[in-house]
Formats: sequence, structure tokens, C-alpha cells
Amino acid sequence: PSYLSEIKFRPRRITVTSDVNDVIKPCNWIVLAIPSAFLDATLQKIKVSLKDKYIVSGVKGIGPESKYIVGDHLHQNFDLPWDQFLVIAGPSHAEEVALERLSYLTLACTKKSNAVELNKLMHTKYIHAKTSKDVVGVEYRKYTKFKKCQKQGGLSLIIWRADMTLNEKRTAHHRMTNLLSGPQQ
Repeated sequence: PSYLSEIKFRPRRITVTSDVNDVIKPCNWIVLAIPSAFLDATLQKIKVSLKDKYIVSGVKGIGPESKYIVGDHLHQNFDLPWDQFLVIAGPSHAEEVALERLSYLTLACTKKSNAVELNKLMHTKYIHAKTSKDVVGVEYRKYTKFKKCQKQGGLSLIIWRADMTLNEKRTAHHRMTNLLSGPQQ
């Protein structure tokens, strides 16, 4: 309604459906651009194979029920190889991109050539992107840059270091999630 009132859509290029499988089946590249609050419910509806699909996440956050970042969820529940999962991150908002305002993004994938390919597909005069192989680190940074956590009366600050291994990042993520969710009932 009033969210993107300044943008002119091209109706002939838009197909509307309520079935996520109808969207995924004919496509090679799928961009997830949904609020994280709806992530788990949306991913549970996927019944088609993701084999040979490239999934690009613009989601900022984790699944509210699974507590997984998008890449972990797709890898564990759909056997999606990490080199077919990509992350878009940056300080840009969808409405800024739609209005063709200058935007700087990071495109990450464990297979850098896939991030380079996505960069080619997205390249415009107003989108400038850098590529990275640190897909998990970029995905975590989208929602955790600096989280202040209360623990045993002290204040902890979780900061991702460039030299952290994947397991260190996942361990830190699980500890942070447990801290933020509070005592278990």
C-alpha cells in the first residue's frame, strides 16, 4: 500500500502466487527477502528440490523457532551445499535499491566464483558490491555486529573477529542465543 509508493512497478514482469514451490521450481537463482519472523514457516512450506538451485539470503536475523541462520537451516534441512548458498549484506534498504539510490553491498559465498556471478547478475550503475568467501561470518554480522548481553551481573560484548573459525562463530552464536533467550522453563 504505502510502503513503496514512489516506485512504479511493471505488472507484466510480476507473477503473484501464494505457493512458494511455484516460485522456486522454474528458477535457478532464488532470493529470500522475507522478515526473519516468517523464515521458519516459509522454509517449512518448501517441498521442491533445491538441488542445482542458488539460494541468496537477504534475511536479517535467525529463524524464531529454529534459532538457525538461513544457511544453517538450508544446509541441515535441505542438504543445500554451502557453495550454493549466498548472502547479501549491507547498509541498504530495499526501497533505496528500488529507487535506484547508490548502494554498497557484500555478496558472500564459500565458492567465490558464485558470489562473482551474483555480482554480475545484480550489477547496475547504482549497486556496487564486494565479494567474500566468509558466508557464515557475513550472515552472522547482519544481525549481531555488536550485541550487548547481560550475564552474571557483568556485561559481555560479542564481536566477530576476522580470524574466528566457523566453529568458533557457531559456538559464540549458540552461547549468545542461550543468553538472550533467558532461563529455560
